Amino acid sequence: MKKYLVSYNFEGARWSLTIPAESHSEAERRLALLGYGTVDGELMATIPGWAAPFGKVFVALKNLWRQP
Repeated sequence: MKKYLVSYNFEGARWSLTIPAESHSEAERRLALLGYGTVDGELMATIPGWAAPFGKVFVALKNLWRQP
C-alpha cells in the first residue's frame, strides 16, 4: 500500500497524518469515513530525524537570500 498525506485544522493550526491506501481515490474514501480533512497526495519521501538540523539550516539560508 502507498501512504497518503491527509491534512486537517485543529485549534487554529494545520496538522497532517498519513493513511495507507492503494490509490488516491481509496484514500479519499477512507477519509470520508472520518468526515474531516483533505487528502493532499501521495507521500513520496520522508526526512530522517538525523537530517532535521540540515533542513533548518537550509531554510534559514534560503530566507536570508530572499530578504531585500
